Amino acid sequence: MPKKGVELGQAKAKGTKRKHAEDAEDGASQACKVYLQGIPRLCQVQSIKDRFSQYGEILDVEIPPMRRNKSKRIAFVSFVKASEAKAALEEDENDFEGSTLKVQLSRANAATEDAPASASSGTGAGTAAGSTASDAPEASIGTKVFVTGFGKDCTENDLTAHFSKCGKLESVSMPVSKSAKTKGSSRGFAILEFSKKKFAAQALKLSKKLKGQDLTIKPYTSSAADEKQQKKASAKKKAKAKEQTKHQYRVVVQGFPKAISEKNLREHFEPCGEIQEIKMPKKKDGELRGVAFISFASKEAMKEALRLDGEDFRDKPLKVVKSDPGKNAAGE
Repeated sequence: MPKKGVELGQAKAKGTKRKHAEDAEDGASQACKVYLQGIPRLCQVQSIKDRFSQYGEILDVEIPPMRRNKSKRIAFVSFVKASEAKAALEEDENDFEGSTLKVQLSRANAATEDAPASASSGTGAGTAAGSTASDAPEASIGTKVFVTGFGKDCTENDLTAHFSKCGKLESVSMPVSKSAKTKGSSRGFAILEFSKKKFAAQALKLSKKLKGQDLTIKPYTSSAADEKQQKKASAKKKAKAKEQTKHQYRVVVQGFPKAISEKNLREHFEPCGEIQEIKMPKKKDGELRGVAFISFASKEAMKEALRLDGEDFRDKPLKVVKSDPGKNAAGE
């Protein structure tokens, strides 16, 4: 073969190899990137970094120029590992600055799960910088840690065995996918809760290798979903306590005329003390059942109300007794 033809063939082969390398690098980069929709119009890059840094090391955040007449924007977040990008899918459908996020992988199911993204990828606001999770001061660490990077064959028992050497574990949560295509499969991250903060701090310094996989271990930061759930649980607890208080200082009243209204009963019992609630159950046809439940704010007020037992009210003697929650529940 002429020398010119050989050189041409070699150049072509080098060009093909270079293209394959670029494609592979681009594929790895895309596998480590998530696509966000529903970003508020005035959202800043730092806000996105603060929200998503709990899932892994962020290389870049890009917010493309906004289109006209659009109230929401899109963004791309690039992580070091594909497993970190996969873990960030936890934010899908969560609230973010008053908007509902839509989060999906920029390129689904890359072959190299933990292939590192190119440090020069992206054209956004720059690379996230800062100390590693293990450098975080213990005072700023809670009892929970966020773990990702483990293989698909990793189980709760594997994580428990690996991290229990740091101290007592209260719980190990490995969320599963709810989407139709991957329903039931691990979402690629876990949340571990220790009984003490110092055990969580030890976990951040633990070996990052588990079954041959490189782990990413970071302090856990509550997501909007967590905060919403906590608020819901708190509100439920307060409502339950309030309801228990009502039952604690409640009396059952009978013997009053059927034409009596809640206002009439309130006027009669209000001198006893602060009334929290008056319930007057009705039959299916809307007629009053002839019984009322009056909840007072204090024990003293309830005692005063019980003194009215047997006294006339609208020319009829009232029957006033202390409520028995178990016995009277059906009557309400």
